[in-house]
Amino acid sequence: MLIRFALPYIVLMTTVDVFWKVVARWDIHPLYFTAQTMAIGGLVLLLISRPGNLMLDTLRSVGTWAYGLTALLLNMFFIYILVYTDIVIADVMTSMALVISWIFAFVFLGRNRFTWIASGFLCLMLLCIGGLAMTLDPSIRLPVVLLSFGFSLMLALKSLSQETHKASNRTRGNFIHECRVSGFVMGITALIFGSALAMLGLVAAYYELSGLNLLIPTTQQLLSIEGVAMAFLYGIFAGTALRYMEFFWIKKISSESYVFVMQLLPIVAVPFEIFADHIGLVSFGGLTWWQLVFIIGVMSSTIGAYHFSRKLTLQQAKPVGKAARLQIHADHRIAQHTLEYCDGDKRKAAKLLGIAGDTLQAALHAPQTNIPLSPKASQTMHSHFGENVATADPLTGLMNKTHFLSLFRDVLERGDTGILLYLDLNKFKPINDTHGHEAGDEVLKIIAQRLTANINRNSIISRLGGDEFAVMLTNVKVGQGEEIQQRLAEKISEPMQLEGVDQAVTVGASIGWVTFPTDGTDAEMLLNTADKRMYDAKKEAK
Repeated sequence: MLIRFALPYIVLMTTVDVFWKVVARWDIHPLYFTAQTMAIGGLVLLLISRPGNLMLDTLRSVGTWAYGLTALLLNMFFIYILVYTDIVIADVMTSMALVISWIFAFVFLGRNRFTWIASGFLCLMLLCIGGLAMTLDPSIRLPVVLLSFGFSLMLALKSLSQETHKASNRTRGNFIHECRVSGFVMGITALIFGSALAMLGLVAAYYELSGLNLLIPTTQQLLSIEGVAMAFLYGIFAGTALRYMEFFWIKKISSESYVFVMQLLPIVAVPFEIFADHIGLVSFGGLTWWQLVFIIGVMSSTIGAYHFSRKLTLQQAKPVGKAARLQIHADHRIAQHTLEYCDGDKRKAAKLLGIAGDTLQAALHAPQTNIPLSPKASQTMHSHFGENVATADPLTGLMNKTHFLSLFRDVLERGDTGILLYLDLNKFKPINDTHGHEAGDEVLKIIAQRLTANINRNSIISRLGGDEFAVMLTNVKVGQGEEIQQRLAEKISEPMQLEGVDQAVTVGASIGWVTFPTDGTDAEMLLNTADKRMYDAKKEAK
């Protein structure tokens, strides 16, 4: 899988590097130019996918804005590096991103790749990068090192934001949804950041501010026809494909593996830069023997670090029997289901399953790697899945009916007293029929949130199915039933704004309730009685 991603991506990315080298020779502002290319690429992806769901979730995601800002700064750093040096040198100097991405994966995702051998290779790689820096002209050495570190930091942050982006994690396998989310992430962030840069550029020109061109474009750069034309070409062709590949292949190969692929660019960059120099696109000054030695050292140590980190943490894939294959697919289904249940939040999914982040990643990739989890990890994952996920309604996250009745029986056996409410939504079907099932699902989620927010801790809330809910409260006075019923009905009937729907919608609720043990001590019987009283209330309201 890594090779399937790496080969086309490296060729495309190296072509883009040549393009950036050409851009670096022109009077084009890197930040503003990057915003233009991202906006155009995002527009192309949105035209492919058309408007739909997940847009609001994408806009609310912190990862969306983190991706937009890091992508802009990333390209700015790289273009400025190319002002000072060649593509090959720039690609090798930014290899320190691998170390940073491993640190981020350990801190934020719980994946530890720092085995002793792999760490030794990383140290060797950093020494070779330092040696390569010493071969540069002293006048450009410090700017190149600082810009390379900035690029590496932004690359690691960008890949982390892509892998952990919740809305994109929910689109696995759906090409249209993937295009929509990646296009929206690119387009909205580029539009806002690009507009801000343009406004700052105009303000700086109006007040004749100088010395700000590193971050703020001049009026000439804002109105550059060449810049707009180049951004249009790049955004339509290379930008669209690159961003889509980055955003959704990272889900399959991990952010650290993506950064590793980026470190392989010098292998292709040398012949590409020589060819571009031959046809007059860029100027390639060649490499000294010491530079070649350090470049080979960086490439070798990078490959060694990645190889030994995978070999020692995941073990080598071995032929497995039928029982192991069944375990692999069972673990994969649980990991995938939990990830969907957590709206694509890998850290939350790993916590619910009681496993580390790298174990979750291994379970997600197990059908491709053919590597089963350890018996202990598999057992832990299955038991936590049964406790935390299998007993929940996948849409709302509330307790499902089976688990609700089980806990309700326990409450009755203990002799606790309380109230059981049965809720059925009114005017829900017209929303489904008019605005679609996605709007209906959003309504159910909002109702679940309102119930959770307005019920005390001594309660159990369940989605029984369809648009019906149950609430069981203990340690409350019997006379409070009417008051609780009215409060919930008022909260449920408050207007709600749905994604893709212009006007706010409202639903009501018919509620029937019983007290226990006064009205009985059998869980199913009490639920049926509350159901009948709910229907009586619905008839009276008509």
